[in-house]
Amino acid sequence: MKLDITKIPGYKDGMSAEEQLKLIQGHEIDMSGYVKKDVADKYASEAAEYKKKYTSTLTDSEQKATETAEKFNEMETELNALRRERSISKYTAKYIGLGFDEKLADETATAFADGKMDVVFANFAKHQDAVKANVKAELLRETPRPGAGTPNAAGIDYAKMAQDAATRGDNVASVYYTRLSQQQETTTTT
Repeated sequence: MKLDITKIPGYKDGMSAEEQLKLIQGHEIDMSGYVKKDVADKYASEAAEYKKKYTSTLTDSEQKATETAEKFNEMETELNALRRERSISKYTAKYIGLGFDEKLADETATAFADGKMDVVFANFAKHQDAVKANVKAELLRETPRPGAGTPNAAGIDYAKMAQDAATRGDNVASVYYTRLSQQQETTTTT
C-alpha cells in the first residue's frame, strides 16, 4: 500500500526529507478495516478443512445431491452467460442492419441486454446524428455542379422569350425576359 504524504494533516509544500520523515513517524495509520494476510490465510484453510469434514460426514446420496446442485448452479451460470452473449450478438446484427457502425452497434446491444436504456438512447442519438451527416454529405455529392464560365448553361434564349411574351400581349413577362436577355449578354461579353 502506497502512502500519500500530501494527505497527512500537517503536510506543507517544500518540507525537507527529515520533516517529512517526522510527519510520517508521528502519523498513525488506521488499519482497523483490514485483516492481516496470515490471519486471512488461516481462516481460508480452516474453511477448506471444515468443508472437507462436512463432506466426509455426508452420506453418499447427500454428497451426490450436493455435487448435483453445484453442477446445476455452474450450468445455470454458464447458460445465462451464453444467453446473454446470444442476445448481444442478435441485437448487434439488428443494429448493424439499421445502419449502425459495428462498434456502436455492439455497445448498444450490450447496453440493451444489460437493461441500460440511457446508454441505448444516447447511442441512438449518436447514430441519428451520423445518419443526418451522411445524408447531407450525399445530397451535396449528388448536387450537379454548374459548368465553369457558362452562366447560361441551360441554353435559354431570353430574347426569344421576350418577343413571344410581347406577341401574346404579356408586357410584364416581356420586360422581365428583356432584362434577363440584357444580363445574359453582359455576362457573356465580360
